[in-house]
Amino acid sequence: MVVERMEGVEIAGYALDGEEALRLCEELRPDVLAVHLRIPKLDGTMLVEALAARKLPTRVVIYTGTLNGTLMTTVHAANPAALFHKEDSLEDLRTAIRSAWTGGFYVSPTVATVLRNARTPALPLTPKEIIVAKMLAGGRQNKEVASLLGISEKTARTHREHIYVKLHVRDIAGLTLWFARANLDN
Repeated sequence: MVVERMEGVEIAGYALDGEEALRLCEELRPDVLAVHLRIPKLDGTMLVEALAARKLPTRVVIYTGTLNGTLMTTVHAANPAALFHKEDSLEDLRTAIRSAWTGGFYVSPTVATVLRNARTPALPLTPKEIIVAKMLAGGRQNKEVASLLGISEKTARTHREHIYVKLHVRDIAGLTLWFARANLDN
């Protein structure tokens, strides 16, 4: 693997899903976490939020294969340390990791083009509300959302209520349908 051959980089662990990645970050305290946007259970944007809620210093590099402008705009708003597209060069990946490691921010050329060309209307939700909504639409309960994001259950319920009002939906089924129509999962 390219990362293993990078000078000064040591692989601390591997995770099969986002919950395991979060647990490993709490346990091992890595400087950088490289994660696929679509990792199961907690996706890349959810991991950025969960790490911040736990005040962990781990910087997140999200890599993806999507060219969906709406989705990439949402991911960018979550404020990861770096965004990398699988079509970019291995040198771009190295740059993304080094940038995150040294406290910088990096957007790979392909992601920058997608963001620049994104013709998406402003989403009615804040970045935090998008993460909460994705968790709720994914079947998580308020208590679980609260625990993962380091907020109270009451705050999670309040986010849920605001999300429903802003999106004009009444329940989880409506929320899931809204996400499908907004094309935020492709």
